[in-house]
Amino acid sequence: LLQRQEQLIQSEKMAAIGQISAGIAHEIRNPLTSIKLFIQSLAKERGLEENQKEDFHIILKEIDRINKHITLFLNFARPEEPLFQAININELVREPLNLLTAKLTNSAIYPVISLADDHPPVEGDRKQLAQVILNLMLNDVEAMPQGGTLTICSTVTVNPESRQEFLQL
Repeated sequence: LLQRQEQLIQSEKMAAIGQISAGIAHEIRNPLTSIKLFIQSLAKERGLEENQKEDFHIILKEIDRINKHITLFLNFARPEEPLFQAININELVREPLNLLTAKLTNSAIYPVISLADDHPPVEGDRKQLAQVILNLMLNDVEAMPQGGTLTICSTVTVNPESRQEFLQL
């Protein structure tokens, strides 16, 4: 119970840090936009020599670079709305396996894959499901420091009441 409470407190702290970080990013972006506008205005108003034009160009380019990093950070901090679509789960399993081939080999982990070919498509967000599968595989690798076998299999089951097919992974 104490461990769960500590985990909850840590999760709340991380959520607060995320909110504060997003606020700081916005507070940086607002004056940065003002600075960019003033620099552009100054460049237009004054007759600049060639080396000054280059200096202004570098300043504007660096402002854009900072802005790009702020945007990337905010996109990372803000969860995306899920894009639900029909997905072939076998592809989502094979893609991270290809990424992890070297790690698996170096860790003496041998994948055993048995995926059903006749399964229905899964409705879900491709990016989020791919991230979940990758995270599960990485957890598996961490849980086998001495090596071993990573078994991934899928089966299709039918709900007897609704006659609906389900894929178990």
